[in-house]
Amino acid sequence: TLVSSSFNFWLKYSLVRDGPGLWAFLRQVRGSTLCVLAIETDDGRVFGAFTSQPWRLSKGWYGSQESFLWKMRRSRLETSSQTTIVDQVNQEAEIQVYPYRTGNAAIMYCSKKCLMLGQGEVIPSPTLHNPDKLKPTRTGKHYNYALYLDKNLTTGTTSTSETFGNP
Repeated sequence: TLVSSSFNFWLKYSLVRDGPGLWAFLRQVRGSTLCVLAIETDDGRVFGAFTSQPWRLSKGWYGSQESFLWKMRRSRLETSSQTTIVDQVNQEAEIQVYPYRTGNAAIMYCSKKCLMLGQGEVIPSPTLHNPDKLKPTRTGKHYNYALYLDKNLTTGTTSTSETFGNP
């Protein structure tokens, strides 16, 4: 497997410590082949991604099929009520993983305006013979992204994704 005990992971970027913004993020993580991205929302939800190529500005999608999305099964607000720190750690260790699915190469994207992972589901195109019916094929336009963060890394969205099959 790609990740084993021979790898060491450490915090290279923190919004609190390093300040908001893609430039700060890219400066701190430059050259890091393996990256665990973790995001906590205001309501304690924690989710993110594992990527196995360095983050960089790009004009198109790139990334390795070894990448995946993940989320904690419970909110940190739920787990913080546990009686001991060991109970809390055990609760927070329960994650759901969404591995890369074949079908498109939209894994990682980073521009001056945003950071994204995974293309959203496809809105089917109308058929030529009957524009009121939708084709049951994968042709059409993608909408949204599995994970989207704005240039400040303080606001974002998540959506269902064809790339990772996440909800």
